[in-house]
Amino acid sequence: MRNSKASVIARFAALWLAASGCKSGTPSEPEVGKMGWSRTPKGSYVVGSPEGESCRRDEAERQELNAERALEVMPTEVTQAQFEARMGYNPSFHRECPECPVDSVTFDEAALYCAREGEAAGMASCYTCEAAGGRDGLNCALSTDLEDCRAPRLPTADEYERFARAGTRGGTYGGEIQSCMARDEVAEAIAWYKSNSKGLSHPVGKKSANPWGLYDVAGNVAEWVHASGESRPELGTDFAGLRGGSWYHNAHHLRPASHLRVPKNRRFAYAGFRCVRTAVPPEAKPVVAGNLPEFRPPDPAGGPSPGPEPVIAAAIVYTGESPEAIDPNCHDDNCALVRLIEEAAAQGARLIVTPEYGLAQEWAEPEPALGRRPLAVQGEANLLARFAGVADEADVYLVINAQTYRPEAPDAQYNTVIAFDPRGRVVGRHHKFELYGAERDALTPGEGVTSFDTPFGRVGLLVCADIYGQPALHHELMREQDARIVAWSASWTVEGATRWQSAFARDWNVFFIAANGAKGAGGGGGVFGPFGRDLGERDVDLPIVFAELPI
Repeated sequence: MRNSKASVIARFAALWLAASGCKSGTPSEPEVGKMGWSRTPKGSYVVGSPEGESCRRDEAERQELNAERALEVMPTEVTQAQFEARMGYNPSFHRECPECPVDSVTFDEAALYCAREGEAAGMASCYTCEAAGGRDGLNCALSTDLEDCRAPRLPTADEYERFARAGTRGGTYGGEIQSCMARDEVAEAIAWYKSNSKGLSHPVGKKSANPWGLYDVAGNVAEWVHASGESRPELGTDFAGLRGGSWYHNAHHLRPASHLRVPKNRRFAYAGFRCVRTAVPPEAKPVVAGNLPEFRPPDPAGGPSPGPEPVIAAAIVYTGESPEAIDPNCHDDNCALVRLIEEAAAQGARLIVTPEYGLAQEWAEPEPALGRRPLAVQGEANLLARFAGVADEADVYLVINAQTYRPEAPDAQYNTVIAFDPRGRVVGRHHKFELYGAERDALTPGEGVTSFDTPFGRVGLLVCADIYGQPALHHELMREQDARIVAWSASWTVEGATRWQSAFARDWNVFFIAANGAKGAGGGGGVFGPFGRDLGERDVDLPIVFAELPI
């Protein structure tokens, strides 16, 4: 009788596993892009990053944890087609690709999607969701302990590391990332990321799966997770986590230990998700779900209301390759940029932005004082005094980016952005220090971010690495300092550069002036509006992009 009973239980378990899309013992082999579940085994696993790991930043220390229950995981990120079929709308920035992962969803929209997946199967939701109106008027709070809820939900940060690593212990399941901020051999095999994405997300399941049969756990879109640590009510919102990196990010973000902590109600063109559920014994009974709210976000506001007359902005997109082509009397980039600034001002520009590393000097000048005009001092470097005079003469707000180095240590470079008002006074500064070679990833922001007021709105400053590596700076600049225009200096080298710039303007609902001095395949640069629209027109003879900002 005992053997007979065991046989019945075993057959029942097999039927339950088959119905759930899982196989016992090893992950299932899903049909890529279709709904299904892969069962991941219980047991020990690691989280965090050990000392000495390549590309390590401020991640948590390596820990050994134990999972007492198996976890069932969607084998791919939720696609646009899946999301629209369940939710009735598609919020994605990268449209026209049904098999690409959905993007631009908030944490709460992702939670509601998972809850509706459970509702369709007659399961009680792990969340209590309320729709309160407004663009981001949805709030989903946990209604039970995550590990006790068998319905679909978003993973915790530890669960994400567990299934992303799939039993491996290296930087990624494909091996160690070596080129933290450039093209990397390991990253190429497993992920769509900054160096190979061409500024787009891609259909799910086109890169190598991890050992448990899960696709795109590195790259394509970063995935929402329940963040560890405290919320940030002092900033007016709760925070959640994003893991795995994306088409938008550098290779070091592909490591499971790498994390971004961002407001739950933000929409990012690089953020998506997948659902998980805690595996339960086959004899467990599904619980009938309650009603979940209908939710469809209204079309976003179109940015600032148009002012009485538009303001002309200019982005310098000079590559620094031929200063004589700008002016026969110019033999270095500093001279060429003076001429380009003067020409932009002559054509009516009131705000002009120059590229990253556009200006070069030996030896550092004293840090310029806010509210004062840098003055030339005999025997010392005088680059800032020179361009303060240019801003004064041209009667413009001028944002410059200077590269300071020492001839005996050329690999140590000080990169700083300085903003001048039309009288040549310093109104903003933002800087970082870069150590190349073995410490190339060591980027240290100087004083966070700066914004300054103009008659046509508040302008914020960012540099190249900030756009994909420092979301906390974005939140401070756009939410706390209320910048409506962002002046961004860059030296971009990847294909499709303007897609990052367009996505940033759309994600943060700002006007984005991208002074991009990219060489090689990068190109790009321009002026983008709050919907991500390209507002700029390039001068036919000079590397200057002009745009009218309706603010």
